[in-house]
Amino acid sequence: MSQENVEVIRRSYEALNQGGLEGALAAADEVADPEFEWRATGRLPDVPPVRGREAAKDLFRQLTAVFDWHIEVEEAIDAGDTAVMVVRQVAKGKTSGAETANRQVHVWGFRDGKVAYFETYLTKGRALEAVGLSEQDAHADS
Repeated sequence: MSQENVEVIRRSYEALNQGGLEGALAAADEVADPEFEWRATGRLPDVPPVRGREAAKDLFRQLTAVFDWHIEVEEAIDAGDTAVMVVRQVAKGKTSGAETANRQVHVWGFRDGKVAYFETYLTKGRALEAVGLSEQDAHADS
């Protein structure tokens, strides 16, 4: 089941990349548990943890009101009930047109076949630590 989790997240990023906000929201309705949590990990310091799929969708609407996003998967790590995705995120300001890119590590937790939570980390090491893996474990399983 865990490799399927990685593929669910890949398809969700594609929905965002191809369909923007509407694509992302449709993907959320399909794959996210109603009790989904967007957990603050310090990446967005002004954003407290968000509980509930609808609340998370509202936060995403706010973020996409300012930026258009494109997410490229650089590495996908199957961690059982968790998918660890090393991504390159490109955001373009809707008003300014300014573009920024950064590398992040997204952690997606699954429960009963649905996405239960999302966390963002600045480094692969911290993300792996959060899911109980070492760099060596991740390379052995990838």
